[in-house]
Amino acid sequence: MDLSVIIVNHNTLGLTQRCIDSLFHNTHTLEFEVIVVDNGSTDGSVKALKQDERILLVSLGRNVGFGQANNQALKLALGRNILFLNPDTVLLNNAAEQLSELLDNNATVVACGANLYNDALQPALSFRRMLPSLRSEVDELLMQLPERIVYGRNRYFNHTRQELRVGYITGADLMVKRWALERIGGFAKEFFLYYEDTDLCRRLSSIGDLVSLPSAHIQHLEGASFTTRHIRKRRLLLAERGRDSYYKLHHTRRHHRWANRVYRLSLLLRASLHTITGHSRLSKEALLRSAIIKRLNNQPRR
Repeated sequence: MDLSVIIVNHNTLGLTQRCIDSLFHNTHTLEFEVIVVDNGSTDGSVKALKQDERILLVSLGRNVGFGQANNQALKLALGRNILFLNPDTVLLNNAAEQLSELLDNNATVVACGANLYNDALQPALSFRRMLPSLRSEVDELLMQLPERIVYGRNRYFNHTRQELRVGYITGADLMVKRWALERIGGFAKEFFLYYEDTDLCRRLSSIGDLVSLPSAHIQHLEGASFTTRHIRKRRLLLAERGRDSYYKLHHTRRHHRWANRVYRLSLLLRASLHTITGHSRLSKEALLRSAIIKRLNNQPRR
């Protein structure tokens, strides 16, 4: 089989169905399968998805996290290439076919991703050229000025007409060669949600290239499943825990400590700027992130 598409669903039935429909509407030249993993949904997802004969449904009964849900599907996947696709994505063209062809025709490329567009069909975060490190934290502190100078407008979206080698690809549409996933062992168990894709890409980069394909277009309705104030706070906590786990896995304690100092300084400056400009919600979010990082700093490294 050419391709296995894996979608993790957690109370996102409508989005998941729309994603599946767009995949079948735009993919005609590949032999592919769609595996939907339900992470303990309570919105009737399992009952509804069982009726879709186009997919293989795996119901886990509880939320085990994004990475581990994908790992469960990998045990069943038959494709030589694997596409991890978020439920809040919509294929705008034959992106799956293009990405699969890229992997099949390039021996040194192990993973690739499309150009992502937001709900207004404007360029959205599709990749980053740098992996998280003290260097990237300094770049954020300097308002991404160094990255803008080096990469121009191609720092997170591919405005060129050619493939670009990148540091990591967002997990919203990450396609990977099956053998490469088997070699690195899939997603790491240390992550529940957020940074699991960054960690995966870092480990993949040790065995091959990761590239962005600009002709492949996918819409990403980022954060569509996070709507309430409570869930937003939980989302921030999960994001910062994921970041903390990434640094603990890939950097020394000293590097991690200095990266956190720069990161917190960046957050505090951002909070001040948001306060001045009247964006109180964004200011509170930055302060909350800073508080979470401070608390995580006091936890021992495993």
